[in-house]
Amino acid sequence: LGAGVLPYVRELQPRWARAGEVLWSEIEPVRGGGYRWESLAGVESNIKRLRGLGIEPTLIIMRSPGWAQRVPGRLCSPPKPERVADFVRFTRALAARYAGQVNYWEIWNEPDVAPAEVQDGAGFGCWLDPALPYQGGSYYGQVVKQVAPAIRAGNPRAQVLAGALLYHWPDDSASQAFLRGMLASGAGASIDALSFHAYGEWGAGDLLIAKTDRIRATLAEYGL
Repeated sequence: LGAGVLPYVRELQPRWARAGEVLWSEIEPVRGGGYRWESLAGVESNIKRLRGLGIEPTLIIMRSPGWAQRVPGRLCSPPKPERVADFVRFTRALAARYAGQVNYWEIWNEPDVAPAEVQDGAGFGCWLDPALPYQGGSYYGQVVKQVAPAIRAGNPRAQVLAGALLYHWPDDSASQAFLRGMLASGAGASIDALSFHAYGEWGAGDLLIAKTDRIRATLAEYGL
């Protein structure tokens, strides 16, 4: 978020905007070795810039350290089951550290993608796994259900967003299964919002509209 961008951000008058990514892999590279908060210096500068414009900053929590990876050697990997408790503790400490500065937290970016489809440096998650129930969506939901109350314990004002789903289109079968798994796990009752990316252009048949309608219909099936 460079200084040259700020006039355009101010003109748009958004309610909130992404301030950056919180990379668990960089903050806790060694299990139990303490949190290296200094790695968030750039993110903290963005938080101050956005707050100076009256905009709520949103932070995305992602990337598993090597000792916690369910998919070995992949930063985009979800935490493995025996390390979820470590992730939950981390998110609570994180929310507490930035209470009063950050109230919006997003759990991973585009988790509905398989490891073979992405590279680690591209900013995707890779929770999607055809070998798991609901393509891995059930596992994502189970983790979110534990993380959401931990974040609120660290900051009672916190708002927790699931996603943001890439939500493949027009064949949304994998993403739809992933979403249903998340909802079937009961995670829908734990979050404040569900985020997704349109990847389209405004106009007739725009993906923002198409995906919104499709996702809202799915949410309605679960009473959401």
